[in-house]
Amino acid sequence: METSIAAIPNIKISLVEVYERCQARETTCKALEAQCNQRNAQTTLQFESDKTTSNAIVQRLSTIERSVQEMQQSIVGLKACVRENKKRMHDLSDSICSASQNVSQHSTSVLPHEEFVAMERRLVSLKGKISRILRKNIDVDLPEEQITTLYKKKLPILEQHTKEASGTIGKYSNQPGKNERIARSIYSTLAEADAWSDLLNGKYDDLKIIELDASDRLPEELTPFSPTGVQNVFEFLNDFNRTYKGRGTDQNKASKLWRSLLSNEVKIDTDQIKNNLGQLMDHLIENYGDIDTVTDAILRDIEGTPRPEETDYKRLFAYVKKLMNALKRLRDIPKNTQIVSEVWESSVLSAKFMKRLSSLLTPTDDSKFSDELRSKGLNSRKARGQGALDALIKTVNRSIDNAARLVDRDTSQSTKKERPRKTVHLVDEYDSDSSVETKAYVNNASVQPPVSTARKPCGLRGHTHEMGQCDDFLSITPVKRRQMTEDRLCWTCLGPRARCRVRQNTSEGSSCSNLSAVNKILLCKACTEYGKKNSKAYSPCNILMCSMKSHISDHPSLDKMLPSLIKLIPDLDPEKIKIQTASIQVNVVQQQSSAYKIVKERKLENTTGRKLNKAEPVTVDSSSGEIRKVSNEQITHETREASIFIMQVLKIGQTEALTMFDTGANIHLIQGKLGEDENLELISSKPTTLTVVGGGAIETEYGVFRFFLGPTPEGTFKEIIAQGIPSVTGHFSHADLSIVNNELVNRDIRFASEPLPERVGGKKAQLLLGIRDPSLHPTPLFQLPSGIGVYCSPFKDIFGSTICYGGPHYTFNPGADASTMVMFAQMVSQY
Repeated sequence: METSIAAIPNIKISLVEVYERCQARETTCKALEAQCNQRNAQTTLQFESDKTTSNAIVQRLSTIERSVQEMQQSIVGLKACVRENKKRMHDLSDSICSASQNVSQHSTSVLPHEEFVAMERRLVSLKGKISRILRKNIDVDLPEEQITTLYKKKLPILEQHTKEASGTIGKYSNQPGKNERIARSIYSTLAEADAWSDLLNGKYDDLKIIELDASDRLPEELTPFSPTGVQNVFEFLNDFNRTYKGRGTDQNKASKLWRSLLSNEVKIDTDQIKNNLGQLMDHLIENYGDIDTVTDAILRDIEGTPRPEETDYKRLFAYVKKLMNALKRLRDIPKNTQIVSEVWESSVLSAKFMKRLSSLLTPTDDSKFSDELRSKGLNSRKARGQGALDALIKTVNRSIDNAARLVDRDTSQSTKKERPRKTVHLVDEYDSDSSVETKAYVNNASVQPPVSTARKPCGLRGHTHEMGQCDDFLSITPVKRRQMTEDRLCWTCLGPRARCRVRQNTSEGSSCSNLSAVNKILLCKACTEYGKKNSKAYSPCNILMCSMKSHISDHPSLDKMLPSLIKLIPDLDPEKIKIQTASIQVNVVQQQSSAYKIVKERKLENTTGRKLNKAEPVTVDSSSGEIRKVSNEQITHETREASIFIMQVLKIGQTEALTMFDTGANIHLIQGKLGEDENLELISSKPTTLTVVGGGAIETEYGVFRFFLGPTPEGTFKEIIAQGIPSVTGHFSHADLSIVNNELVNRDIRFASEPLPERVGGKKAQLLLGIRDPSLHPTPLFQLPSGIGVYCSPFKDIFGSTICYGGPHYTFNPGADASTMVMFAQMVSQY
């Protein structure tokens, strides 16, 4: 029966469903057979161990025999279902074969006998390769390591084989001499491969596996654990698990934990179990998770802080905030640790421990604490129990509000008297490197800032000029900008801090009164979300002041922020500003399809304020500069299609690295993470600064890597010395090269037998080869009629091809992200 082409997708879906049912039932069969064997073994052992014929034993053996018979009947039924489903798979494969024969509406050319035989042999070979991969049963629980290995090593090979088989079987099915049995088996195998791939992809996605950074650099939210630190073991492990949840295997995590996050003292004790994550964590909890060690860690910071004079409101405020943080952590021990409530109560709520806590109070607060206890009918001399802890927290909370009020009063009085202010500027900032949520930074009272008449005065000490014209302020990193403007500048509106901060009715800090006047595009989204999530009253950071590297990906580009920045900062010089954004890491040149649209539609838009020149285009002699008149036949027009850069996908270690050849760069660049993941030689660990086209600067954060790439056609390997950098380029759109390859073969039939690249792009470039060694760059061969250039590279890509393309083609995505490019003018610090 003929099958329509439209039915093919549904038939393939049915094939996948039938295959999955077969897999499930075969697994059940195996499990039942195993149980049968186990029951039979039990029966045999029973007979051998006890020869008596008591009624109890006979009854038990009869029960086992009946159970075995029932299982055997179930196995027979399941095997019948499997046979039925496999028959259905063959029938569906026949339907696909039938439908495939109707794909071509025109007569198909018959291949020469030698080519037909070679095609058939290739199909049989591909089927064997695919079947060998599919032997691995993934319809069971597999360890993370096996899923990762299958996904990274086997799945790409399987996809390559199935893609080739799918293309070949279509041609084979249209040949008059085809073998129906071979065609059916290929279609059946491809259906099994699709189902296997979908199942593996699902398992890998469920794991949410992300490779661990192999370097010793720590995430900003983690602090190494030490028995003498201010973070207890449960807080440390909670931070570790939250940071590395779903990232890498347990062995990866254990290695990261032991190598980078434990003090030397702990490393010595755990050297024998450093590769076992479970044993490492158990050891830490067993040795440092008792109630005394945990409470000592929580109180270590506050007990090491000198108790301030009660008249020093600034220091008093910082002190009581720190004390409150410690009390909250003590209160939440049963919720955040494995310490049971009974143990916590016997320790933290004991009279001895309460005396230890009350000794941290100022004399005034100690007196108020006693009054609070008596008002609740509790013993003020031997305070104990939950009521005493609640009274202590209430007393310290009131002390925070009182200290904050006194600080604001002094600040207000100092402002009214118009004298140099001895202000305290309260900065409530979450610090992920510390268990303390908030800090109070106190300005040195002896430092008196000069008076400034600027509209937006610079926040650096001793600077009275406009912020927008300050080279020092604009060119430093956000981290240094925060350090140098602490207590002086509002990190939200960038105005003088004393003028804009407004106290809230809570103990959670202050906010900016000018918040509504700051465009939301200038406020860090991640900081904003953190404040809302944790009910913090402080204002979010301006992007110019945000130093959190984990927030960079959410920051908009400088181009998008510039109009709002100019409104916020008068006289701003955009060329001087330095911001941590994802796009500021590279200097980009983007294709703009709108320019071609203007040419096509002959529309002129004036967005620059300059006078538009509506004259006809001129023809210029490049040697003499003479304006010439030529005929239309002598004119060749530029293509209007999107273009790609000359790139290849090269294999570096286990990484398929998108490699870009850039004659505009005088050095080689490599993504630092790639260099570390593949353990490339690091010949200099010192980061440097790169100056890019336009005058900006980039801090590389990585050192210099070296490796040898090849072989070239001459059999040599080229030395590559590349500067490590967090991000080499922006994202390139995926480009399918199948149509371009067909054009190449039509242009020159000799390429039909050569391997050709199947794709390029689809990710950021991880390696950029500059003009330092011109022999590394592809040489041009010719240009195809569609406009794209064909080049020959000295390196073979992952497809085994030295051919690469560059230029325009109608199949390429015209999106702006398809042309992100880096061009470095010079290196400031030579390596």
